[in-house]
Amino acid sequence: MSNPDLVQYIVEQAAKAGEVQARKMFGDYALYCNGKVVGLICDDYLYLKPLKQLEPLLHEDDRNMRPPYDGAKPHYVITDIDDADYMSLLVKTEAEMLPDKNPQRSLRRLSIALAMFTMLTVFFSHLSCTPHKDTIREAIEQQMHRYPQSTLQDIYKSFYQARFGSGHMISDTAAVRAYLLYELTAAAEDDTIVKPPFYEQIGANNAYVRVYLSCINRNVLTTEQLFNAFVRSASPAKQPEQSWADEWAGIEQAAWKCGIPHSEEECILLRQAAQNNQAVHHSEQYRTAYRPHYRIVRRDIFNNELDSYIDK
Repeated sequence: MSNPDLVQYIVEQAAKAGEVQARKMFGDYALYCNGKVVGLICDDYLYLKPLKQLEPLLHEDDRNMRPPYDGAKPHYVITDIDDADYMSLLVKTEAEMLPDKNPQRSLRRLSIALAMFTMLTVFFSHLSCTPHKDTIREAIEQQMHRYPQSTLQDIYKSFYQARFGSGHMISDTAAVRAYLLYELTAAAEDDTIVKPPFYEQIGANNAYVRVYLSCINRNVLTTEQLFNAFVRSASPAKQPEQSWADEWAGIEQAAWKCGIPHSEEECILLRQAAQNNQAVHHSEQYRTAYRPHYRIVRRDIFNNELDSYIDK
């Protein structure tokens, strides 16, 4: 989650590029210029789309690339945000190179098309290998019982993780270990929120579990045990034939029947994310209420290596 003051500062620094604004999206912000999404502001970093026309303009330190969130494609990480002329040039170039479109008209058309798509995919989902609708509904009800502040975005995240795991391969294990050690400090401060057991099933297919970092701070597991299990769980799982967009359409319908609050805009954005197999953050409401700190572990690895320690 990004600091709103920093977000406003970035908008002001890029003001010469045109009509620049930031809009909240999944707990962070999308950066717009002249009606086009040119980048993201996530966890206090500015990420710009990796267009080839941008590279010659970048300062050396801004040519580093990384995903703004799990499951996303790598973006340029812009650190020199204090130079207004430089910022405006980058944002203006992005906007000029991206295709023109009418955002409002596109949103209306997308809303109609996705509504029709949802009705069709819900019908065909009955013929697919998706978990039974009663199992999906039970998983949603269990999440709402344990985390009543969950939004539709958090339901999406749970079922996404149940299908894709952590959502990406791990190439730099040293960086992953360093971030785990960093997050353990924050988890220790929020430790009173998490109650035993320190793990939970997610989604309806029982393929992955969330293991909370509290189990390390309370000496139930060692850092190495959880780190090794997490890294090995990041290998891509075999995917069912049904697309994630089709599966999400059925889950969304079940969530509505469970009374999960939702807006039309949130539904559209989540359907777009599902079309792109895209991960999302927890909602700001969820993060404020529960301070989640966990790692995703494959169920078979959890059963063989961690379960006997956590369930003592």
